[in-house]
Amino acid sequence: MARARRRISPIRLVRALWRYRGQLEEHGTTYQVELATTVRTSLVATTPGRLALNGYAYAMRAMVAGIAFLVLFALLLAYAMWQLTPWAALAGLVPLGGAVLLGLWRLSWGAPLDWLREHADTTRTVTLAELPTRLHALAQETRTIANVPKRLADELDELARDSELGSG
Repeated sequence: MARARRRISPIRLVRALWRYRGQLEEHGTTYQVELATTVRTSLVATTPGRLALNGYAYAMRAMVAGIAFLVLFALLLAYAMWQLTPWAALAGLVPLGGAVLLGLWRLSWGAPLDWLREHADTTRTVTLAELPTRLHALAQETRTIANVPKRLADELDELARDSELGSG
């Protein structure tokens, strides 16, 4: 029985790249800039990719706004409860705990987007015609990095195949 292939989404690819960032950093900043630029181009080249990237960025901004709201609410609640009795001010710890949890989620889920923003060269794009070739070259280069599981290279190859189908 043939196994159904799962489609690799660009967001899953960015998260995988984030997981392997240590090995990528050893390979050099140039590789990261080239890889981030290529992945960014593949995301913004299509409407679904652009919508996914913009939605992801919007969700991360909403998390930051939620953190600010929860911290402010915790302070106001603690002050209001302090007026009743000093021990009641501890009620402010509940929304503050929520803010900490939301902050941890923002750090972990937003890190791939932060990596992409930090390393992608926004003044340069990889054309859709050269995108599959560049992704295959990056996949091949990734296989030469020591201790990088083949999965990352396979994901780059699959993204290249998807972009070949989309441009052809």
